[in-house]
Amino acid sequence: MFTIPETSTIADKLIDHRRLLVSLVILISACLAPFAARIELDRTLKSAYVTSSECFADYKKFTRAFGTDEFVLVAIKGNDGAGDPVLLKALTTITAKLEAYPKTKQVLSLANLQVFQNKDGVFADDGLVVENEGKLSLQDPHRVERVREALPLLNYLLSRDGKTVGIVVRIAEKWRFDPSMPRILKDILGIVRADLPSGVDTRILGAFVLREAVQNNVVQTALITLVGGALIGALVALYIFKSLNVALITMFVLNGSVLWVAGIMAIAGIPLNSTTALSFGLVLIVSVVNVIHIVSRYYEASGRLDDKEEAVRQGLRAVFRPCLVCGLTTSAAFATIMVSSMPMVKQLGFVMSLGVMIAFVLAMILTPACLMLAKPVDSRTRERMRNDWVAWIFARVEAFVFKRYVLCVTLGIAFTVAMIAGTPLVRVDTQLLNLFVKSSQELADIHFVERNLTSVHALEVMVEADKPQSFKMPVLWQGVRELEKGLKAHPEVIEVDSGLHLFDYVYELVAKEGKDRPDLLSDPALLSQVMLVIGFNKEGRRLLPRYLDEDRTRTRITVKIRNSPEATIGETIQAVKGEANRVFKDKANVYVTGELAVFADQVSDVVRSMFLSLLLAFVCITLLLMIQMQSWTLGLLSLVPNILPAMSVFGLMGWLGIPLDGVTIFAATIAIGLSVDDTIHYLTQLKLVLSSTDVGRTGIEEPLKTAYRKTAKALISTSMTLFFGVLIICLTPTRPAGYFGFLGSIAIVVALLGDIVFLPALILSSSFVRKLLIRSV
Repeated sequence: MFTIPETSTIADKLIDHRRLLVSLVILISACLAPFAARIELDRTLKSAYVTSSECFADYKKFTRAFGTDEFVLVAIKGNDGAGDPVLLKALTTITAKLEAYPKTKQVLSLANLQVFQNKDGVFADDGLVVENEGKLSLQDPHRVERVREALPLLNYLLSRDGKTVGIVVRIAEKWRFDPSMPRILKDILGIVRADLPSGVDTRILGAFVLREAVQNNVVQTALITLVGGALIGALVALYIFKSLNVALITMFVLNGSVLWVAGIMAIAGIPLNSTTALSFGLVLIVSVVNVIHIVSRYYEASGRLDDKEEAVRQGLRAVFRPCLVCGLTTSAAFATIMVSSMPMVKQLGFVMSLGVMIAFVLAMILTPACLMLAKPVDSRTRERMRNDWVAWIFARVEAFVFKRYVLCVTLGIAFTVAMIAGTPLVRVDTQLLNLFVKSSQELADIHFVERNLTSVHALEVMVEADKPQSFKMPVLWQGVRELEKGLKAHPEVIEVDSGLHLFDYVYELVAKEGKDRPDLLSDPALLSQVMLVIGFNKEGRRLLPRYLDEDRTRTRITVKIRNSPEATIGETIQAVKGEANRVFKDKANVYVTGELAVFADQVSDVVRSMFLSLLLAFVCITLLLMIQMQSWTLGLLSLVPNILPAMSVFGLMGWLGIPLDGVTIFAATIAIGLSVDDTIHYLTQLKLVLSSTDVGRTGIEEPLKTAYRKTAKALISTSMTLFFGVLIICLTPTRPAGYFGFLGSIAIVVALLGDIVFLPALILSSSFVRKLLIRSV
């Protein structure tokens, strides 16, 4: 069996050279501070994309042909809506001001929408808003609805009941990811509201708005976990050790750990995103755990020794090795999530695997050094520690476990079975909108637009022919018509927008009246003539690139969907893809894409990487435990209580309907990495007690109680810190992070119960386990 080298000499050297080491820590911290201050946000959200996937490659191909089509939509609802001349006049003024705003590329509203129309035999562009007797009003409702059929884009500008109007604003490409975007959005909303009459409701949304909301959520998440974690760590240390000095030592170690992590992130070019924002809080609580174990053993040693330095040495010697193994196991657990292809998950794995070891090193250097400067522990403080509620809890738990151990094992097995039963119910959902809590303003605005204008959920179907100019011929357009008909029959599809709507509209306008018109797609010459007419028209030249690429090889079909809870987005995508492949089989290549499809496609990677990371975590942790315990039987035994937290994560996700996504994906792996620490400390102490005890004479119960009494309070204290430190993540404005905080905190409680309840009960109730345990010593 491999062994870890003797660590007592390392602990002694850390104390002997503490001044040099602390000076080195301060120097490195000073060097990292300027980098930490320059850490950046992931404004592009690229870290949320699996860029190596085939679906992402299809999406890039689509955007090269048709652009990103990102815009800001301002929805305006009044009592009379478009029937109010005052609102229409304000809309005209607002549109003109937005067009003059230097950072907009294009503005579209009812006030400037020009539509190709036949006016007394003359074909020209004409607006939908007309002026009669000095008042503005919409054209004939029948004509408006005919334009809506030709240009489904009108659904963004005017609701079917006429009560809500919209303004589509395209922002210049160079400002797309600019840090000044919040100011740009504020300016746009200010321009709109400045000229609107009173009593109207305005909402703003779009890809730009959502990205900025995500950035705000990321910053809030980082601040909440950072400040909350620091306060919890300091308060827990203050309560447990009844010493302000220990609380200050804890804050000193915590700040150093976070500073180093932030500095390394900035140097490595790792941005703050929905996952890495959690790293600050997680590093904090890991740092606190190390400090608690060191100070706990120091307090214990100081009760026997008058020499403070020797007490510090003995305390550090006792915990250095188990803390090192705990750091390695937790670091290994985080490192295993780097197998994910999702950049933000991979980045968190790197940051945390490194951060855990940074927290260990700083705790081992700074905590003993600070304890050497602090006042010795007095008898009054030690007495208060013996009589607090933490001591009361572990005394009651001890009495229950050693009296009702069969019941404890039964309950543990029943709980595990219940959690396993919930695992098949886990669903996967990686949509961007799931980042927002249900009460967020962004989701409220989206629901407002969906109720009053149109759905904001769309899939893009790109049909690609083998040869250029193929879409000048009717045969492929006949396929588009058939595909539209098939898609409209699907219950999740609201509308389908393709170039056919525009072609049919123009054909109806230019065809001779009074004669039976042949079908547009029955004659290649007719289709070519319609395209030619559209190309001669200014508005037509603007609209045509939306549906056809330059060499007429590809066309775009936009499919608006409900995205309702009854049907998963994956099922809808597969239905659209299946219908498109059926129609264009052997005729053209079909790609179902768009940002919605790209996020949904990441489901398979999420599931694959989760299982792979769990497998790697179990393997790595098992090997490290065997090395620490110097026994393969003890290593395997230590895994038993850690099955409980992993199963609790999956079981709760299934029973409570919590989705598996880019954040909750690593909840189980992290639960294992954090929960195994208590097992290591408990079994390490148990092995020490057994090695110095004649078990044949005393039996196994007394060594178990001795090990329990030496470690239980520290385990409860560290678990309490982990619990509150992870639970505070629930306060963040990001829904997946909130789920992660809930799942992680429950898993920590389950892990603690597994270590101080289930594991001792299992040893007491199973003669086979007892024999393995005694034989391994």
